[in-house]
Amino acid sequence: MIAGVALGAVGGWMVKARPLSPATPVPAALTASENAALGEFVGRYFSTWSACDIDGYGRCFHPTARVWFGAVSSMPLPEFLESQRRAHAESPVRLTESPLSWQGDVKNGLAHVRVHWELHRGSESVRGYDFFTLAFSEGRWQIVALIFNEE
Repeated sequence: MIAGVALGAVGGWMVKARPLSPATPVPAALTASENAALGEFVGRYFSTWSACDIDGYGRCFHPTARVWFGAVSSMPLPEFLESQRRAHAESPVRLTESPLSWQGDVKNGLAHVRVHWELHRGSESVRGYDFFTLAFSEGRWQIVALIFNEE
């Protein structure tokens, strides 16, 4: 297994891989209820976006969430949601996105979820990854940070 060490660099961050020590704990498998709850969340996240339901999509996020595009730029939630409304409204073809696979880890009311997805732009498609940090707040999972990029 490989772990990362973040190293500050001028203008950004770099991750250098290093081997895990034998004492590094490996995340435990999700319980059935954690798996079901995170699976439902992932499904809702992608289905609301694909249905152009940006209000429903927005409820997947904590109000103070921040969205990152790779490691170089970010935007606050209201600006991000408006960009998604515009993307759907201005696209000459229907946009849909679906999860291909996902993995998650839950600990003390926080979850980290990695989703491999495919975005369909009419007959074209592109794949990428979403990395969610979720908090269980107000009785539901909410994104507090999202980093995504295309392959």
